[in-house]
Order: sequence, then C-alpha cells, then structure tokens
Amino acid sequence: MVGFVGQGLVVRDGRLRGIGLVRSRRSHGGRYGNVRISRSRPVRACVEATVDDESTSIVERERNKLPMPTFMFVLPQYAINDMPTTLKMIAAAIEGGVNVVQIREIMDNYETLESAVKTIVEKFPDVTVLVNSNIGVASQFEGVGLHLPEDLCKFHSIAREKTSDKKTIGSSVHSVPAAERADENGADYLLVGTMFESESHPGKSPEGILMLKMVGRALNSSLPMIAVGGITPENVSTVIEAGASGIAVMRGISGAEDAEDAARAYKEALEHSWREMKRNA
Repeated sequence: MVGFVGQGLVVRDGRLRGIGLVRSRRSHGGRYGNVRISRSRPVRACVEATVDDESTSIVERERNKLPMPTFMFVLPQYAINDMPTTLKMIAAAIEGGVNVVQIREIMDNYETLESAVKTIVEKFPDVTVLVNSNIGVASQFEGVGLHLPEDLCKFHSIAREKTSDKKTIGSSVHSVPAAERADENGADYLLVGTMFESESHPGKSPEGILMLKMVGRALNSSLPMIAVGGITPENVSTVIEAGASGIAVMRGISGAEDAEDAARAYKEALEHSWREMKRNA
C-alpha cells in the first residue's frame, strides 16, 4: 500500500492539479521518498515513482460495498466553508436516516479540506464518508472512501494503488459505456444519474430510469447502483424497482426547512421500497 501526506493529488479534467511534494510510504515499513509533482510531469510518471510493486491488483481484491440500502447525503458545494452550519445539517440528516455522506467539495486548499474531513469523521464515526476526487485527503483517513466524477474514471487504478485495498472507491456515470469502464477499472459502486429533472443541474435532460436499467443489465447487477438526480420520497420506489441499491440526495435535504424530517421521509420511502423489492425478488 502507498500512503500520502502533504498536498496530495487532485486531478481535474484529466490533468494533475496538485503541485508540491508527495510523500510515499511502502506498506512494509520502507523508507519515505519525495516526488516533485508539477503540471508538466505526467501522472503516470508520478505513479511509477511511488507505487509499491506488491500492491494487490484490482481483479484479485474483494470489492467493498456501501451500507445497503444506501442513503447518501451529498453536501452542497462550499458547504465546508461554514462548518458549524454544515455539522448541524449533517447531524440532522443522520438522525433522519442517512448512512453515507459525500463531501462534494473540490478545492486546491488541501489543509482546509483535510481539516473538514477530520472533523466530520470524528463527529460522525458511524457514518460512511466519501471525499470527492481528492486522493491525498481520502488516503489520510481509514474508512473514508473516494468518489470520482465520470471523467476521472480512468484514475480508479491509480487511486487504488495510492490508498488501500479496503478503501471504497466509486464513480459517477451517465451512460452504459461509462459504467462499463468504471467496472473494468475497479469501481466499488456507481452513482448513476441524472434520474429526473434536478435543481442541481438546471436545463440538463435527465438520463432517466431506462439508463439505470440498461446499466444494471450490462453489468449483470454486479455493482451497487446509487440513483441520483431529482430524487424525491415519491419516486424512490421507481428507482429501487429499476435496480438501484440506494439513493443520493442533496437539495432535498439541504434545502429543506427541517433536514431531519426531510431525511426521515426519504428513509421511510427507501426502507419500504427495499422491503417490497426483496419480497418480490
């Protein structure tokens, strides 16, 4: 396994964005080595300079799963800039039934993001936490997973080498080919959507339920699929019936007058739909 300290890797639009020293450590107590990262140095060169040759291959390792059914709360962008408010919102969402929190923040300030993740993990130890895109931050915390956007799917193998075989790493997908690539690259789960029209993506035509079904058929239901985009308590049953293993919600909780009540309504709909799905299986 290779661990990182320092600024870490932040990849955006297929390019390495982190600049600075990355410290790598081999899993058997080997020496530390520093690698200078710059925009001119290819990602692969940095990987080859730091990856332990004994790391387990994606094919060989056992895939990890999120709690089932998954009820993911996706934090709004910039939420960690107001941590007191965000912590109250997370606490209310968890009280209402959320079991996964995704920190959607993508920022160049490594220390700010690392501090926010540390606070959330320590305050809510029983909830799965996912960090969006930042391999360096995710690798610092045992049990914290990594979520990659669709355009960074090709970095799944790099992320796996940089973290742990036990680290949960998932991907957003918007098409069957993207889902197949994520599967081939070792994703542990897929965030599939947009399912319905969503305030988070105004003007975007949703891929819809058909795409969720097509992904499930293409992968033979080998990966957990989390439905995202325009999810409401009223349409939870639709996505579960179509093969989803859970739901991801942002504005339905963060924009509610009472986050706990809103989350509870989702949770009740999710549990009911899950029971019905199991009964009819």
